[in-house]
Amino acid sequence: MAEKMNDGNIHAGHRKRMWKRFMENGIAGFSEHEVIEMLLYACYPRRNTNDIAHELLRRFGSIKGVIDADHDDLCSVDNVGDSAAAFICFLRQFAVAYAEDALGGILLRTSEDARVFCSELMRECTAELAYVLYLDHSMALSGTQKLSKGNDNHVEFDIKAI
Repeated sequence: MAEKMNDGNIHAGHRKRMWKRFMENGIAGFSEHEVIEMLLYACYPRRNTNDIAHELLRRFGSIKGVIDADHDDLCSVDNVGDSAAAFICFLRQFAVAYAEDALGGILLRTSEDARVFCSELMRECTAELAYVLYLDHSMALSGTQKLSKGNDNHVEFDIKAI
């Protein structure tokens, strides 16, 4: 019976295909709106999240802009309710907690330590990336910042962005 209901629906199985694509290729092959769309699956189990994702990106400019947005600003976007806004705010704080936990104890005292760390950081990248690594006085990693993404053999960035 459910199969008959999906006949003619071009969106049938869309989420399943998106998760399959993610599991096979990771997030790198997704556009920004697809990443936000998938994030919203947790908030809207039966709603098309594509339009909401596009509107969030239009309003906030990037994935980072969406994640960094304030709860009230998120709620002011059409079809973004309190629960979805709270989830996005939770996700931001979860990411910070994860990053702090993941970075804790990493020491980059030698160029070999830095090489190994950077190799792991960019393990699945298919393009050149420019990163800044922030170290404290004991050479412990305190943060990273991606400045720019280039092509397969070149990347440019503005030094003023650091």
